Amino acid sequence: MKQKFFMFLLLMVCIFSCYSIAYGEDESVSPSQTIFGNIKLPDGRVAPEGGLKVNVIAENSTCKKSVECTIREGESVAAYSLKVDYPYYGYELRCELVTPVEGYYAISYYVGDAKKTYMEDPLMKPMKTSASETKSHDITLVKGIKVTGKVVLPDAMTVMCDSSIDVTFSALGELINMADGDPTRFHYFSKSANLVIKAGESYGTFLF
Repeated sequence: MKQKFFMFLLLMVCIFSCYSIAYGEDESVSPSQTIFGNIKLPDGRVAPEGGLKVNVIAENSTCKKSVECTIREGESVAAYSLKVDYPYYGYELRCELVTPVEGYYAISYYVGDAKKTYMEDPLMKPMKTSASETKSHDITLVKGIKVTGKVVLPDAMTVMCDSSIDVTFSALGELINMADGDPTRFHYFSKSANLVIKAGESYGTFLF
């Protein structure tokens, strides 16, 4: 009788162990949790013809997850849902344009309840978030601007043949006084363009 009891007990232990592994109750198997929210366009704008596609990315020191989200043509918001793995905290949440769209920066960050966007305030950094937070994590796309100008040769000089010049545009924040070093500026991004000064001309134009 005792032998049958112990055999039954051993069988139940084996069944429970298999169940734990299969359904994620084993501590070595980390179930996923979800970060969710909306991707929004600013100032009442709507998506252009064909819609606007972004990749929503959640990343921390050990995990990087992404999901594609589309704001449909004529609409201004789209919902997303993104499953992430353990640890569920310390995520930098951002969205990146799948293809360049005129009027928007390539990357926009989740900044919590801040009224300014990450790109508008040099003192602001992307907010770390957690999958355990049950609130909506909304990201508003950052408006882009066009920068145009000329490169002019000195003393009305002209070129003998078509000549190309590389121009680099860098977006920097306001000067920040650092407690342990020299004042610095936060570097947002840089873009390069190639302009051509035509033969017989003294200037060329660029556009970012």
